[in-house]
Amino acid sequence: MKEQKCKFFENTYGDKDEDGNDFITIDGYPADENAEGTVIVTIYLTPKGDFVTAWHRNDYRMNNQVLELIENSKAILLASRETKYAANIEWETDGEDVDLPTEVELPKDIDDDDIADYLSDKYEWLVKSFSIILK
Repeated sequence: MKEQKCKFFENTYGDKDEDGNDFITIDGYPADENAEGTVIVTIYLTPKGDFVTAWHRNDYRMNNQVLELIENSKAILLASRETKYAANIEWETDGEDVDLPTEVELPKDIDDDDIADYLSDKYEWLVKSFSIILK
């Protein structure tokens, strides 16, 4: 039976391998994401910050969709290494002289909409405003 060519592609975040490399796989499907698919390529980001592209299907090396997903995957992998901070924090202290931070490292899994509540819960003061930065 001849294998069908893939028409639908997606990247799937893969976490870390045994060597500490973050990775994303790009999968291909003949019809849609519900059909049986195949791994096209795996993109690794090493602990030193180097990218390694491991092709599982050489016949897709020139596919524009796959090449675009590789670039998107690299951006996702790099962003996963950055740490999110609340910066330039202004606190509502009711005029009290309180020693509060102006920058706080945030948990990796926090949604932007939950940052003010997180800060208020952690420091027990309301937040007037803040900026979000990545480092």
